[in-house]
Amino acid sequence: PGLVYNKVNPIFHHWSLGDCKFGLTFQSPAEADEFQKSLLAALAALGRGSLTPSSSSSSSSPSQDTAETPCPLT
Repeated sequence: PGLVYNKVNPIFHHWSLGDCKFGLTFQSPAEADEFQKSLLAALAALGRGSLTPSSSSSSSSPSQDTAETPCPLT
């Protein structure tokens, strides 16, 4: 919830979640479209509760979170 996805042009897409911002430039419009479809499908599945976090992410210790990494990729 809260992810904002923008298709800026056929090969550049960016999205934000809270204060974190991400972007990708793709080699082709088809590749960009496939990424967008996959991302939206994953978000829909998460919204339905179909996907759960991996067990490896639950085993990470709280000491790994630092102020130097404001937008973790985990």
